[in-house]
Amino acid sequence: PPYAMAAFVAAGIAGCDPWRAGFNAMRLGIATFIVPFIFVYKPAR
Repeated sequence: PPYAMAAFVAAGIAGCDPWRAGFNAMRLGIATFIVPFIFVYKPAR
């Protein structure tokens, strides 16, 4: 399954909580996945 390995490594380098960094990465990933679908399925009038 996919996991945020880059987020955990970056959290270790930055010295912050890896779970919080992973959760923020997931939120950004979901947003960047959903936004294109909004443009396709809700065209401007």
